[in-house]
Amino acid sequence: MRNNSENKVFTEETKVKKYFRFIQENPYNLREQTIMKSLFPDLAQKDCLEIGCAGAIYSRMMMEKKANSICSFDYSPLMIFEAQKITKKKVNYSNRDINTPWKATSEFDFICASFVLHYSENLELSIKNIAKNLKRNGQFLFSIPNPQLHYQKGIQKSTVQTQLNGELTKFFNHPLSSIFETLAPYFKLEKCIINEEILILKLAMNLS
Repeated sequence: MRNNSENKVFTEETKVKKYFRFIQENPYNLREQTIMKSLFPDLAQKDCLEIGCAGAIYSRMMMEKKANSICSFDYSPLMIFEAQKITKKKVNYSNRDINTPWKATSEFDFICASFVLHYSENLELSIKNIAKNLKRNGQFLFSIPNPQLHYQKGIQKSTVQTQLNGELTKFFNHPLSSIFETLAPYFKLEKCIINEEILILKLAMNLS
């Protein structure tokens, strides 16, 4: 994640602790979590990855669904520390930035990224990274704030400053058309849910 100085909610200890609680309690996140969890596939004997570990929400869902192995990575070591308190040794954590190339030691059957990809400055790079870390029949589930929310005088903002639990944060607002164009070479769409708040996509590897 870039723009560290503008996203202190992820990098300053007291703010991280506050946000870690906030994501598990506020109605906006709870609505997103209800939809996301309803789209989870059967994970028995599957190798899974959660990108972004705030709240350890989806790592815990993977645990409940009896995943074979669970990994999680986050840009913030402090977020990882808070997540480890909850999941103990049942999740393998690593410190990574979605804005840089990465390759795991083994591929995953399922990858989940909740409110993460809007922090990707180079969406093509982030999507390519995800695709190359999925198995041939793998699935990818993610959510972002609805890009259509952020217009000013009919023009979509490319970057957005907004309040996140009382803290000013900055993210990249990729147009819907750009998101679908970027995904198309790697994935086929299984489910699209979009409302006034969020965009949620469930995808499978494009084998054609």
